[in-house]
Amino acid sequence: MEKEIKVVIVEPRKRSCSRTINNDYKALQEVVGGYAENLAIKIPDIKSRLVIIFNEDGRAKRLPLNRKVQGHHIVGTFLVCKQSGDELVSLGTTDVKKIMEYMG
Repeated sequence: MEKEIKVVIVEPRKRSCSRTINNDYKALQEVVGGYAENLAIKIPDIKSRLVIIFNEDGRAKRLPLNRKVQGHHIVGTFLVCKQSGDELVSLGTTDVKKIMEYMG
């Protein structure tokens, strides 16, 4: 397992950015502001399995609407990373660029 992973962080009303974070549940919770839940997504021209990690209690906490991603209204800050089996793995430079273009 990678100790650190490169992810794309997407905050409400802001442009997405890339960051390297620790590859553990606590770091995920810090980014999303609570318990982390994931959702598999597809982005054009990226063959890797991608997941969005977001705050599972975001709606109950009335976090602000962030983005609509493939029919899902995601609230609060979320991150995008790759998944290999059960593990989260770093995004490559090309994937980061494509995800940031897709998310805005």
